[in-house]
Amino acid sequence: MLGRNRVAPVGGWFLSSKNQVTSKDVRRHIAWILDKMAGREGQLLELQNEGYETDISCYWLSASGHWRPELDPDLMQRLASLRLLIGFDVY
Repeated sequence: MLGRNRVAPVGGWFLSSKNQVTSKDVRRHIAWILDKMAGREGQLLELQNEGYETDISCYWLSASGHWRPELDPDLMQRLASLRLLIGFDVY
């Protein structure tokens, strides 16, 4: 590379429910995160309008392999109103 270094513009803001929510119900974790963002909706939408990516990523481990994460309509509405993508890392 001819002695030149290139640094990619990467950064982020992370909020984790780990050690904050004891429930194994993913809905409780997502609701906790959304509750923490209450009152900051305008700031989040402003960041999105500036081109920043915003999402919620969930790690989900099935104890028996026979269940799945579920979102109820109220929670989905809260996510949609903030234009938040949600992804599941399922194992």
